[in-house]
Amino acid sequence: MTNQNFFVDIKALHPEVTGSLISCSVRLPNQQNIKFIVDAGLFQEEQYSSLNQALEINPSEIDFALITHTHIDHVGRLPMLVKNGFKGNIYMSEVADILVRPALENTLQIFNQDTLNSQKPKVAPLFDSEDLENTLSMIHPVKFYETFSIHKNIRCVFYKNPHILGAAIIELNIHYPKCEPIRLIFTGDYSKKNTFFTTRKLPKSLLNSNVTIIQESTYGSTQTLEVEKTFDSSICSAANKGYSIVIPVFAFERAQLVMLKLKELQNSMLLDKKIPIYLDGELAIKYTGIYQKLKFMFYKNAREFFPENFKFVTSQEMRLSLMNMHEKKILLTTSGMGGWGPAKLYLPYFAQKKNCLIQFPGYVSECSLGKKLIDAKLGDEITLCDGKKITKKCIVKQTSEFSSHAKADELIEFDNNFSKIQALLINHGPKAAQASFKSKAEEETNAKSVSIMERNLIFRIGPYGIVKTFFQTN
Repeated sequence: MTNQNFFVDIKALHPEVTGSLISCSVRLPNQQNIKFIVDAGLFQEEQYSSLNQALEINPSEIDFALITHTHIDHVGRLPMLVKNGFKGNIYMSEVADILVRPALENTLQIFNQDTLNSQKPKVAPLFDSEDLENTLSMIHPVKFYETFSIHKNIRCVFYKNPHILGAAIIELNIHYPKCEPIRLIFTGDYSKKNTFFTTRKLPKSLLNSNVTIIQESTYGSTQTLEVEKTFDSSICSAANKGYSIVIPVFAFERAQLVMLKLKELQNSMLLDKKIPIYLDGELAIKYTGIYQKLKFMFYKNAREFFPENFKFVTSQEMRLSLMNMHEKKILLTTSGMGGWGPAKLYLPYFAQKKNCLIQFPGYVSECSLGKKLIDAKLGDEITLCDGKKITKKCIVKQTSEFSSHAKADELIEFDNNFSKIQALLINHGPKAAQASFKSKAEEETNAKSVSIMERNLIFRIGPYGIVKTFFQTN
């Protein structure tokens, strides 16, 4: 039975990839309203950075928050919401609960550094250490695959998501007596598989139910076969030539994945075990320690992911000695795009060395140091953020083979597990990727309707999908 007074209003507050925040308002037939959010991330694209200071929802009106995973573009503004009046429970997986503190502490550290940086506009930090601790105290860790009640009319399940360690696909079952339930599936950032751990299939009862899926589309215009796997040959070729190799890595999972890949190259006799390998970056070292503690969750062949001849870089003196060390070496350093952490020191130095490879193992954003290095030709002059100029003399390469986002064909494969998609709402991707994936999903899935979530466009969802759409007017 349907009821016109039973629905959920859903809108996305992020225009493209980062700053993920989905606002939801449930209306029950008894006229009760329940408001919640899915994720509360930091904007990392330069053109949207001003949105970090904006509050387009009233935090004090939010009843609870659901967190899909602990990448900072999904959790970075949680303490800001707490600072401004949010008092509800924050639900995330038990593993995410272990991983979230280092992410938020690192974000606060960056805010404080920005405040002291004369090269950047003076902007007050979004939150302070007290807000951070208050946020952590509001977290309710959730076991994967176990149903729990958030409200007497809302049941929830977190399913393990291969995107990263601790990530979840979230199912909400919103129910009311004598009404068909409204089932929402939030994919978060999704990947088909993970190198470290396995996942279960979604239950048939869910796959055969009427559902509305809110789905990411970061690589919605890319096919799996288009991704070239060049990392192994690039690293081995440079090592055989006696080059030093610098690999800017994201601290969480990318650093540990690259460590495992280097170990596999060593075990295959493709990479000389005598070449020293280093990891520099406080956050990456913290996460590596967490991975060591949680390795009982991993595939057996991924539990020992440390390569031979490996060391952590733990001091400025050690950094300087590595820069002055003439012997070939492999150096993993945060940040992954080159703009933060020790990479700010290493990349300008090694970029001016002829016998050096800088290998980016993932995405780099426009205006980042990584993007400047990739786009520049040999001999080009590059202007750094502090105004200093360097000349590019090294080799710079990039690969997307380690991406933890599903490609378009894998997203379609996920959708086609469901037999009754009432609505497919596309979000969290570059605008071109969203449009491309919409066309593909309309042709290749059984979804009754496929829509792109635009900022301030509200989708009213009932048991059988979209009831209506309308733009919010302030």
